[in-house]
Amino acid sequence: MLDNFIVIFEVFIRQFIWLVMPARRAQEILMLRKELQVLQRSVKRPRLNLWDRLFFVSLFRLGNGVVDNIVTIKPSTVLAWHRKLAARKWTYRQKPKGRPATEDEVRQLVIEMKTNNRRWGARRIVGELRKLGKIISKSTVLNILKESGFPDRSRRHDQSWYRFLRSHGTRFFACDFLTVDTAFLKRLYVFALMETSTRQIISVAVTRHPTAVWLENVLRSALMDIKDCPKFIVSDRDGIYGEWLGTFLKDCYDITLYRTPPGMPNCNAFIERWNRPYQPLEQDSPC
Repeated sequence: MLDNFIVIFEVFIRQFIWLVMPARRAQEILMLRKELQVLQRSVKRPRLNLWDRLFFVSLFRLGNGVVDNIVTIKPSTVLAWHRKLAARKWTYRQKPKGRPATEDEVRQLVIEMKTNNRRWGARRIVGELRKLGKIISKSTVLNILKESGFPDRSRRHDQSWYRFLRSHGTRFFACDFLTVDTAFLKRLYVFALMETSTRQIISVAVTRHPTAVWLENVLRSALMDIKDCPKFIVSDRDGIYGEWLGTFLKDCYDITLYRTPPGMPNCNAFIERWNRPYQPLEQDSPC
């Protein structure tokens, strides 16, 4: 009984293949796919060398559905190869984060000046240090005095970034640049302009070579259709903005440009959160 069932099943499969895939090449492809499925049961994760990866990537680039039914790799695997390749190319030298530490000699001078002259403020101490050839900022002096236990009384009436964002939350835009690498490792620069009250992206422009003239044309196109322009635009200290951007916005649109402090992306948190890289969740499908 079992032998008869096997013979009937074999005849059915042969007739099915002959009707659906009559060509010899199609039958060979079907045989190879089935062989791969059988081999995959015994090998959980096949090891691919560099030439194997280049071959599969070339098939993916054809875009003709050649690899739709492939069982060895997944699209997420090819994307992971591309990310590793891009990381190997853009290997810039890592710069130390933050500002350089203040010398101990300068710290001792600041503390000594404040101890011997209680009425001196941070601005006066900065001036006295410059006479000695020591260049230091007012904020650094205030931080040194605060760490040493001296009360900070010079910033009682200063407006912090938090108060600025809260008071002008519905009256300012935010802009920023981000970079994107293409499949052929070509770098593109994307400029985005956001309305912070609604978190709406007003304008997005892409270019391979950002210039001041290009950025000026993008801003003109973005602001020409806005009836109620904001009073402020917040940006970082990217070199492409330069000194011309503040003058251009003030003269043409009566907009004041505010630049965030160096190394403080949280001061422009709205657009920075939109620019953050996509991180897929664990439950996302790899396909």
